[in-house]
Amino acid sequence: MTKEERDALIASARKTPWLDTMKRRETEALLEALDDAEKRVRDIEDLRARIVSAMSCEPDDDSDVSRHVPRRESPLLSIAGVLSTVPIARSTLYRHISRGDLTPIRVGRRVFVRRADLARWLGIPETDLANAR
Repeated sequence: MTKEERDALIASARKTPWLDTMKRRETEALLEALDDAEKRVRDIEDLRARIVSAMSCEPDDDSDVSRHVPRRESPLLSIAGVLSTVPIARSTLYRHISRGDLTPIRVGRRVFVRRADLARWLGIPETDLANAR
């Protein structure tokens, strides 16, 4: 909603004789809350765009970055990443996690395993896990 639309709604609410003072104030407060929410959405979209730009490691058109900085691999593997690396069943992997063979990292409901812990558990160098996600 643009500022002009908001001002027009407030003006019409003030001119409407059947709206009592309380309803007019509620309407104005709701419209102001709507404006605040729209501003926050724009701020979040701007922040998201900046994060995506930073994660892509591609220089902006207006920046003077002359070299590409490669992305580092995440030190954590999702359960799907572990299963794509190690040919075991999901239930077997969770059994090893519950036994303490692998230390889980929980983020909300998601479960991750440290890349180094998995390599140590498998007895292979961590660099062999390079293709895992």
